[in-house]
Parts: sequence; C-alpha cells; structure tokens
Amino acid sequence: MSGLPELKFRRRRAMPPALSSFVRDEVAARRCEAADKRLRVNLAVLVAEDGQLRRIHPQAIGCPTVEQYASGVMLSMARANLLPVGETRWFRTSLLFQWQ
Repeated sequence: MSGLPELKFRRRRAMPPALSSFVRDEVAARRCEAADKRLRVNLAVLVAEDGQLRRIHPQAIGCPTVEQYASGVMLSMARANLLPVGETRWFRTSLLFQWQ
C-alpha cells in the first residue's frame, strides 16, 4: 500500500471524537486489540477520473468490525470531497481513531 500516492481531499475535515466511540467500545469488549488508546486503519481507495470514490479496501488489522467501520467513515469523508484525478486509480489514506 505504501507505493500508492496519498489521497488528497478538497477539504480535510477533522474527525470528531465521537467517531472513535465505536472503536473504543470494540477494544473495551476485547473484539479488537490496541496497544494504547488509539488505532490506525490504513485504506486503499479507488478513485474514478471524475473524483468519485469507487472502492475501499481496508488493510487487515485483525478487527473486521473496525475495518468495515473505517471504510464507512472514509466513504462519508470522501463524498463530494475528492478532486478529479484524470484517470481511475488507487490511492492510500488512513484514519486514526483516538479516545480517552
């Protein structure tokens, strides 16, 4: 995934802390592991030439529920927020979930 170009947004939005609640709860329930109070999910995303998101592939972190959740969060963040790319291609990005 590191060989892919970084995904660029029109506007990079700060992730509201509330979005990390689900991930925190999954870790607390021991359905997922986190070394500390943060969990990063790397994603490969396929963007069409018009800037529309076509596919999202989360990197496996051993927690399918959080991988799927991160994909949904990315879909929401990218909606009408990606620049046209000229040709359909893959990009990389990541989401960092943090909690208290």
